[in-house]
Amino acid sequence: MKKVIISFLSIICLTFAALPSYASNVIQKPVVSDVSTISCSSEYLGNGLYLNTELIEYAPANKISIMAASSSKSATLTSKVQDAKGNTLVEYTLSATFTYNGSTSSCTSVSHSSSAIASGWSFSSTSSSRSGNVASGSFTAVNKVLGITVQTINRGLSITCTADGIVSKSIS
Repeated sequence: MKKVIISFLSIICLTFAALPSYASNVIQKPVVSDVSTISCSSEYLGNGLYLNTELIEYAPANKISIMAASSSKSATLTSKVQDAKGNTLVEYTLSATFTYNGSTSSCTSVSHSSSAIASGWSFSSTSSSRSGNVASGSFTAVNKVLGITVQTINRGLSITCTADGIVSKSIS
């Protein structure tokens, strides 16, 4: 019986001895970034279709100190043409990175991606550009049935970052 108690106590001691090192490893792992959805919108396009747009902001997890000269963040603006069941037909994403310092802000990089998912849908044009503190993009999505265009969707999108790091979207 004495051996059983000693063995049991040894296992408990070893278990508790391992916990602090495990806990410290978990606490010390850095978080890659903070992610937040800034805004979502939905526009009815007719023929049972919707344009659903979502702006997502990605900020560095390691916050820049007050003494730092500038901060940066990234954002994506994704527009999806979806049917009434929520199936995505086409998708366009504008991605941008901004720097800001409380006095000024600028867009340092911009890119875009597009994907035609449903049969009959395609993009006839896509683009992206940057100017000052604004990232802009545009797309033209086309739905063809038997080679005949039945619907065309043109949209311009932009992401703006203020000098204080506030990100917003615009759709036209």
